[in-house]
Amino acid sequence: NGADFLLKNGFPFAWGVPLGSAGGQNAFLGQSAAYVLPNAKDPSSQQYTLTVSREMPMGVVADFSYVGNHGNHFLNASPNINTLAPQYYSLGTAALSASVPNPYKGIVPGSLGAATITEANLLKPYPYMSTVTLQDSRSASYWSNLAMISVQRRVPHGLQVIGAYTFGKILDEGVQGLSDLSAVGTSTAGGPLLSTGGSSSPQDWRNPQAEYSVDAIDVTHRLTLSGLYDLPFGVGQRFLSDRKSTRLNSSHIT
Repeated sequence: NGADFLLKNGFPFAWGVPLGSAGGQNAFLGQSAAYVLPNAKDPSSQQYTLTVSREMPMGVVADFSYVGNHGNHFLNASPNINTLAPQYYSLGTAALSASVPNPYKGIVPGSLGAATITEANLLKPYPYMSTVTLQDSRSASYWSNLAMISVQRRVPHGLQVIGAYTFGKILDEGVQGLSDLSAVGTSTAGGPLLSTGGSSSPQDWRNPQAEYSVDAIDVTHRLTLSGLYDLPFGVGQRFLSDRKSTRLNSSHIT
């Protein structure tokens, strides 16, 4: 994200010396922590393309194409993983809100070290920590599938007409720019990680696939029509077809 400071300008603040073993085993209890996956997998993308071209009557050339793009292990949201697991929801609000003896009494500073604590807080993965953020999880994936038909016909007098129809679907978790990633390699590409797509955090970090749905930039149907027209000037055309005049004209342009 850029340079924090330049050494040639001097160090702008004093070194922060870690407590190390002097802090004891409970030095960071009750605080917020961040966890980085030690063996995070590299993002990968697999792209598939198959095109069949066919010459048809009346000078028509048709292309039938399939374009697929699958990505996995991409950066997703950085959720707080110190949350109650859904398996405990069946206990009910009353039971989860009930106060129970706190095994961390006097060990953890603040309210997490009080004499009693709610059952819900005690059932969290790390009841002795405030929050634990999973930094840049690699749980994001996407699928982009497109079927494309392109029809081209050249008609007399230098006119060429091109029509294209695309039917497609883009699916992903809808967080942290996946809508752009899923479009890489297709006609809707906007470049990776340019927008934030949907929500900033999944509803359940344990099950990111629950967010898997149609992407916000998905366009199921796309029809484009275009034309090319050769100007009737130059060799073989109606006007200025004489080679000598054409050479003179070209020399003049140069």
